[in-house]
Amino acid sequence: MKTQIILIINPNFIVVKKYLPLILISFMIMISCAETEKSTEASNPFFAEYDTPFGVPPFDLIKAEHFMPAFEKGMEEQKASVEAILVSTEEPTFENTFVALDQAGDLLSKVSSVFFGMSSANTSPEIQAIQMEISPKLAAHSDEISLDPRLYKRIKAVYDNRESFDLSDEELFLLESQYMGLVRNGAGLSDASPGRSCRIRSGRSRLSSCPFR
Repeated sequence: MKTQIILIINPNFIVVKKYLPLILISFMIMISCAETEKSTEASNPFFAEYDTPFGVPPFDLIKAEHFMPAFEKGMEEQKASVEAILVSTEEPTFENTFVALDQAGDLLSKVSSVFFGMSSANTSPEIQAIQMEISPKLAAHSDEISLDPRLYKRIKAVYDNRESFDLSDEELFLLESQYMGLVRNGAGLSDASPGRSCRIRSGRSRLSSCPFR
């Protein structure tokens, strides 16, 4: 008696086998891109602590192509840090609001101080091109944070209860300056007005960054 073997081939297996080379190539490209990104970050002086006397920026290592990746990552990190503050369920205090906001955006402050110092004292066509590109983005980024109703609500809560926090003169000055700055920038206005303020500041940022003004 002969035993008959019936081989059942799954059609999905045939499809996978057909496209397996393409899948492997795509996977290799993804790995290569990830490795390239890691290599780029490793060579960017802004993504590491300055190994210099007194923490002076290593200007000999900083190149024009380092600025945009650092700006983009800095804005991303600051946005995430601010969002964590805004979604906190803790009662707003000077410590968990103003001190936390001051500590958010370290990378953005780091690259901004170097870039705008160079753009003023040692500019170049490359630096000017970056400034034209990044200035509107920084303005939009700043507006997105400062005009967020949740931020205004949290800062106003601290401002309204300022007498209960036993603040020093410097801390009180910082609180009042920050609060009044938000008010002047339209944080307490209706929903339509802040949008108009954003458009005005965005246009002004483009004009102020133009090297031919």
